[in-house]
Amino acid sequence: VEDTELGVAIVAGDQRLMIVTDEDASSEGAARPAVARVYRQVIADAITEYRAARTPERLTHGLTVAVATMVALLTVLVALLYVVRALDRMLTRRLGGRVRDVGIQSLQIISARRIWGVVRFMIRALAALAALGVVYFCTWFVLTQFPGTRATAGRLGSLALQPLHALGTAALSGAPRRSVIL
Repeated sequence: VEDTELGVAIVAGDQRLMIVTDEDASSEGAARPAVARVYRQVIADAITEYRAARTPERLTHGLTVAVATMVALLTVLVALLYVVRALDRMLTRRLGGRVRDVGIQSLQIISARRIWGVVRFMIRALAALAALGVVYFCTWFVLTQFPGTRATAGRLGSLALQPLHALGTAALSGAPRRSVIL
């Protein structure tokens, strides 16, 4: 911290980082030298934290956690696939013969095959949503392990939801407008 004609300068070696002016000090409600010392400590702490997060030990730990997370993700996805197949076999055995065509007298409205196809589709769709949720969480978790990707992890939700929002907006803008007459 050095006093200059413009204010109190915070320096690192020969490099001036910033100058604390009278306006800065008055907005903080303290004297310029006191504010400069606080800012200097905040900057020093940020540099120390930045360097600590990028040590080989911390990066190796992050890599180890990321690899373990990916192994766990693969295990969960394989288990989910197994559960979906087992559920499909069990439902086929128990309910396959009981599902009947839906119709009125001789008019067939929905075939049993179509009903069964919808049930199987719903099971697979729920499994796919569960898999996407697990993949999303694992991706977020792995991105938080490394300092260079933490900001991306924070924006992951908006990155994932923006395309869905755009599709929804486009679908709604193309839908016919309806007015209600009271």
